[in-house]
Amino acid sequence: QTVDVTLNNAVDALNVDTNTLSVDALNNRLGLGTTSPGARLDVAGDVFTPFGGLGRYQNLLTYSEVLDNAAWVKTNVAAITPDTIAAPDESASAEALSPVAAVATDVRQTSATAAAASTAYTFSIWGKVPAATKSMVLTVGDDGVTVTTNTNPVTFTTQWQRFSVSYTSVATPDGNVFAQVGNAGWTTGTIPLWGA
Repeated sequence: QTVDVTLNNAVDALNVDTNTLSVDALNNRLGLGTTSPGARLDVAGDVFTPFGGLGRYQNLLTYSEVLDNAAWVKTNVAAITPDTIAAPDESASAEALSPVAAVATDVRQTSATAAAASTAYTFSIWGKVPAATKSMVLTVGDDGVTVTTNTNPVTFTTQWQRFSVSYTSVATPDGNVFAQVGNAGWTTGTIPLWGA
């Protein structure tokens, strides 16, 4: 049976369970955890999702697709050539990174978000190599006095692949969430990366 409900033409026309769900019939919006949604769907709080970035629903990293930006701290990385490589979406927006010298190389960003207690975070990034394969390590964690991290050793091939690593913060985390890709063995060779 189909039931149509007509609501008053108001911002908080229907409110379920004290702001768990709010229908804004005036602007045709739905709010979860808010009574004044600012978009078609407005979620105040966390939404668990299996999709990329760093965080749960939102991406906690700034400039997540601009690895040449200063928000990404580079160790032993030569000047990055931005937006010259065909990315997985076929746009010329992937970036080529290569080591300056034969020492460990990585790129890392610490978000402005403090790790929440016992919370799961995921970092993902697309990567490949021009030829053969290259072992890399993805790391996600918090950078407090007691650093808590999780790593995922992966192998980049000549095909674009999206790699991920997840960790759950401890009950009393004391730092901000960070993400890193690199390897002590990445001492030579260019690696295209895209869309953290």
